[in-house]
Amino acid sequence: MDESVEEGGTDKQISAQMHISMSTLRTHVQHIYGKLNVGSRSQFCRKAYWE
Repeated sequence: MDESVEEGGTDKQISAQMHISMSTLRTHVQHIYGKLNVGSRSQFCRKAYWE
């Protein structure tokens, strides 16, 4: 999933690719953001790229 987010995929594209609902995707994304202590997609991408 992180590659799809880094590549700039929309929530709709990513959820379709993963065969999950958009609300499930958003829940997963929020959990990942919490674990990484980031608050946005751009912060996530920076952290994923640099660390």
